[in-house]
Amino acid sequence: MKIDLGWTSHHDMKRAGVFFIAAALAVVMAGCAIYYDLEISSTAGGSVTNPGEGVFEYHSCTEVSLVAMPDAGYRFVNWTGDVEAIEDVNSASTIITSMDDNYSITANFEEIPPVQFSLTIASTAGGSVTVPGEGVFTYDLGTEVSLVATTDSGYYFVGWTGDVGTVADVSSPSTSIIVEDDYSITANFEQIPAGQFVLTISSTAGGSVTIPGEGVFLYEAGTEVSLEATADSGYYFVGWIGDVGTVADAESPSTTVAMEDSYSIKAKFEQIPAGQFVLTISSTAGGSVTVPGEGVFLYEAGTEVSLEATPDSGYCFAGWTGDVDTIADVDSPSTSIIMEDDYSITASFDAMPPEPVTPPEPVTPPSPVVGFTVHPINKLAVMAPWLALFAAIIAGAGVLVLRRRKAMRSPRS
Repeated sequence: MKIDLGWTSHHDMKRAGVFFIAAALAVVMAGCAIYYDLEISSTAGGSVTNPGEGVFEYHSCTEVSLVAMPDAGYRFVNWTGDVEAIEDVNSASTIITSMDDNYSITANFEEIPPVQFSLTIASTAGGSVTVPGEGVFTYDLGTEVSLVATTDSGYYFVGWTGDVGTVADVSSPSTSIIVEDDYSITANFEQIPAGQFVLTISSTAGGSVTIPGEGVFLYEAGTEVSLEATADSGYYFVGWIGDVGTVADAESPSTTVAMEDSYSIKAKFEQIPAGQFVLTISSTAGGSVTVPGEGVFLYEAGTEVSLEATPDSGYCFAGWTGDVDTIADVDSPSTSIIMEDDYSITASFDAMPPEPVTPPEPVTPPSPVVGFTVHPINKLAVMAPWLALFAAIIAGAGVLVLRRRKAMRSPRS
């Protein structure tokens, strides 16, 4: 079959071709001149950052970039809604190939399930783990778990063993562990030896016990144990709490405890209030600070604090030492200090030297009587008459004895 379009020349055909191309382009241009709406939203856990969220107007045929950004702890799932023109609905970064209609799409997010690990806890004979207990526990990655080991009567806590790399203090019965993997730990106990007592030492937040340390210690009965509590920056020592009956000074950070039984004591710290300073006062052997006392005191900035040091018998005040820059007179036992910062001062005492022994005064002989001459005494001349009398008595006694013997020998007539 042959169709005759009435074109009689090549020129007519060329013009017809141009006409058809122009017509096609006009149709395409007319279609792309249409505007369509793109509505974008997201679920909890993230947002659409490109082009954003809301309603956007585009020419038909436009290619639109899409970028979805999850929040921390969430992950992108997919795009839902009018997704027929989305290149990859499972990709957080994709495109709408062409805006050929009104579209409404949503970026979906979900929470990332936490990574979890197991913590296995056990104990030896002589005690148990009371917090969180004993057995197998499951925790999220990074969880800090409190641990408390409690001893039976006659036993003491020795330490934590096993996977203890993240245990805060393996020597303390009350501590914590950070779960970063599967762990197995054991609380160890031992019997208290005869004649010994247990001292358990701990501290609150804001400082630590540096002497003898923190944990569990064994001492012979009657031992005097030195205690030293050190506050962190911005904190001050409040006092010792717990079994403080034999603590020499429960308000002093540097003191002692006499071991007459098993004791548990704790150093308590608190944060220094704004605008205040801490004054720590102590003394050496041989005396004490009676005003304001010894220990830790809080004062408003600029306060002038009276100081009074009193020596014991046989001692004398030697001076104030430590942070003494604002002490009025470091050589006086009665003085004052102005609080311009945190200060620690000590009243020092020295033993008094023994008093020198005064020799007795020499005895002066009596003065001779005027008009008389004093002659030295001749002891032999004084005793001679008495010696002669004693000799005569002896001789007379001898004569009498001889006569009596002679008479006894003569025969009677």
